[in-house]
Amino acid sequence: MARLGEAGTVQFSKARKGSVLYDDLRRQIVKGGLKPGDPMLEITVAREYGCSQGTVREALMRLREDGLVVRSGYRGTTVSVTGPPEAREMQFLRLHLETQGIRRAAPLADESLLMRLSRVVEDMERVAEAGDEYALTELDCEFHLAIFARAGMPALDAILSRCLLHLHRLTLAEPGRTRPLLISARRHWDVVEALRTRDPETAVTAITHHINTVLESGLAGEEG
Repeated sequence: MARLGEAGTVQFSKARKGSVLYDDLRRQIVKGGLKPGDPMLEITVAREYGCSQGTVREALMRLREDGLVVRSGYRGTTVSVTGPPEAREMQFLRLHLETQGIRRAAPLADESLLMRLSRVVEDMERVAEAGDEYALTELDCEFHLAIFARAGMPALDAILSRCLLHLHRLTLAEPGRTRPLLISARRHWDVVEALRTRDPETAVTAITHHINTVLESGLAGEEG
């Protein structure tokens, strides 16, 4: 198990401890520093981060909502495991949700949405050039969820968010994998331009092609 907390026992302000702890643990799980099945003892995490077990418990509950940890009563908390069958279902679910979402969102794609998406892609290009793959995945989630939010189906937001999070997690965990980060970032411009037309079918075609670039290289987490 990786050592919890790259910052060791750095002391955070009381108001920010819970958020900082959650963000750092989430980053470690998604990047693979904390492996599937690793135990996460509250007392150990609290000691590493210099915070109370109550703060740790709150962070672990948020991670549980993300599906990143499993809390099993007396057996404690462990990092969750996502297998190939789940990955395949999440890929297809993502494709269905995003195509239906963008179909609804396209006619409502006003200048404020287009400007927001453009700023996100510019940020993606910046972190891609810096080689920060984790930041790129976070911005990718922001991009896709911003479009889906315009579809007006809020009960499904959390489902798409979880799919994106776990698919990125599986992708980052692939051994020996290389990824052209800047190309990945710039592919999002095609979706922005499609939304600019406000035509649902044009937007659906763009998002389908965008997502299928992932599927063509193999489903995340799929065994060879």
